[in-house]
Amino acid sequence: MTSTRIPSALVVAAALLLLPICALAQGVGPSEGPLPAGVPAGVSAGVPAPSLDRPWIFALGLKGVLAGGEKVIGMNRLPRHGDDTATIGSRYGLSGRVAFGRQIDTSVLKGVFAFVELVSTHGRNSQQTLDAWSLEQVAWVRYAGAGILLPRGWWVYAEGQSHWHLADGEIGGPYEIYNMLLVGKGFDITFGSADNWFLKGYLEGGLSWSHNEVSVNLRRFDQPETEFFGDNYGRYALRGTVHFGTRLERGMVRELSIYTNPYFIFGRTIPQQEYTWEADYIGSRRSFGGQVIVGDDYRVFAEYQAVWHFRDQIAVPPTGPYENYFVLGISKAFGWQF
Repeated sequence: MTSTRIPSALVVAAALLLLPICALAQGVGPSEGPLPAGVPAGVSAGVPAPSLDRPWIFALGLKGVLAGGEKVIGMNRLPRHGDDTATIGSRYGLSGRVAFGRQIDTSVLKGVFAFVELVSTHGRNSQQTLDAWSLEQVAWVRYAGAGILLPRGWWVYAEGQSHWHLADGEIGGPYEIYNMLLVGKGFDITFGSADNWFLKGYLEGGLSWSHNEVSVNLRRFDQPETEFFGDNYGRYALRGTVHFGTRLERGMVRELSIYTNPYFIFGRTIPQQEYTWEADYIGSRRSFGGQVIVGDDYRVFAEYQAVWHFRDQIAVPPTGPYENYFVLGISKAFGWQF
């Protein structure tokens, strides 16, 4: 990642402004961008930077989360009827991502990469009837993507999400199915007398094409002429992860930070009926967390997501992807050069 030093006062002011308004990624827990090791050089999350004699990187990222109490991870299934507000939640979440890339030392292209990710949730729960700690699988989904790395920490890639596979034949799932072209940038800004304070992460913007729009599972049962779809299908997305924290020079604890996962969705599309390029605001995520890096780059975090904010106050359900949860989690990445 690129590293730039700027005056401390400017960084503190920017952090105070950014953290509240960005308290809105894709899944549960902080993300490292399209590569689990950080982009573009792979210098974080336990993955060494590539060199000219060993330009290839293979990375494996693992993450597990546990939701306690009533704030479980909501699967946001599609309601079958206008009065159907029952929710399906998960007590546990597991994800694994395999990524590989190659450094290319040119002035216009710095590398190429591809990744595949599998997310699985377990422990069926319902706010209405069930509070369980069993390990049965509730749902799973897979992602895949590939792209290029550009100078100054920029990247471009395409990402696709398959249908969620929910238990008992239910349909829907967070964000449903989509394909998206994204442009993003990683950053790592240090400040302080010893450059031990930082503002780091990544931000990216995405564009979905017709029949592949990102959806947050809102349904308009008052509009039967649209087959209950409504226009809450997004053409555009803004997302990322932003950390503000400090690095420690000695001891078991290596780094402390607070973070937020921005996710904003815009657009206006009615599937099978109307496809537009308009950018009406649809909804935004509100989440925040804290992370501690200990030992050999183990990342322990706690994260809370409030109910999504939506422009449409009539649609059902008004909860949003993953709904309202509180989780404890741990992640670890492994990387190899060759």
